[in-house]
Amino acid sequence: MSDMTTKMSPPEQESDFGLPFWQAARDHRLCLQGGALHGALQHPPRPICFETGGRNMVWKELGGKGTVYTYTVNQRPAPGFEGLVPYITAIIDLDEGARITANISGDPSAVHIGKRVAFDGALSHTGAPLFALVEEARK
Repeated sequence: MSDMTTKMSPPEQESDFGLPFWQAARDHRLCLQGGALHGALQHPPRPICFETGGRNMVWKELGGKGTVYTYTVNQRPAPGFEGLVPYITAIIDLDEGARITANISGDPSAVHIGKRVAFDGALSHTGAPLFALVEEARK
């Protein structure tokens, strides 16, 4: 398995409305944007709220835990990612209610839909939040 953080690729120009996400990620925190009226979270950052179309947006720091909704194991690298395969791209249902695209570190054979994951405090080589599998306590 390759080192998922070896080629972190944040955007060349960070947008004003996405800047808090990138600043939090550099501080090893996960923050998402939401509408000020109702608080529904959204990702990636946008200048308007998906729910209301409003422009009054707020940022919320999250606990960074969630569940794998779906995933794929990338075996063929996109240009610029040669030598970094295999890597896991997933949709994560965060405990706070948001659904985000992320990467998961670790053994691809250990990833399954419904598995618990936690934010690893970094962005992956794709620029997406990097998560790791959470070992479940045995009963």
